[in-house]
Amino acid sequence: MVFIGSLASDPVGAKPPPEPPRETPAYEQCPDGTMVPKGQFCPYPPPRVPPPPPVIAQPPLPGEWRSNWGAVAIDTASARLVSVTGFAHMSAAEAAALDDCRAAGGLTCVFGYSYKDMCIAMIEGDRSWFFESAAHVEDAVRTGLERCRSGQAECRVRLSACAPPIFIPY
Repeated sequence: MVFIGSLASDPVGAKPPPEPPRETPAYEQCPDGTMVPKGQFCPYPPPRVPPPPPVIAQPPLPGEWRSNWGAVAIDTASARLVSVTGFAHMSAAEAAALDDCRAAGGLTCVFGYSYKDMCIAMIEGDRSWFFESAAHVEDAVRTGLERCRSGQAECRVRLSACAPPIFIPY
């Protein structure tokens, strides 16, 4: 007898025999929580940035702010200007400016301007002069010159001064 074919039949729709198991790599957990195949190195951790130092609020110094008055006197005969600051009262600042003007040789000293806790600039143009005030001397000068140049020529700063408030600690 002659036998042709195989002993095993391959019916239609039958499943192929299972493949032998493949080796799956083992994993290790790194300190940062990432997983890497066994035998590989964990990635370098990023450099540790130290936290900023804590902000320690300083208690305010005990004391009080006092107003600082300043005044300007003008000798009309010589066009000399005298400015004083550091006074607790407007009347004291105005009197001191007139006294200093006379002490400097002024014959016709008149009160010009008084100011408190701010800066001033005296601006002179070809037709008139005026005072401009602001929190900062640069602002008083800039604003004064702009104002002068809007209607006059030959504008210049004749005087600038500041009388900032004074902190008196206890």
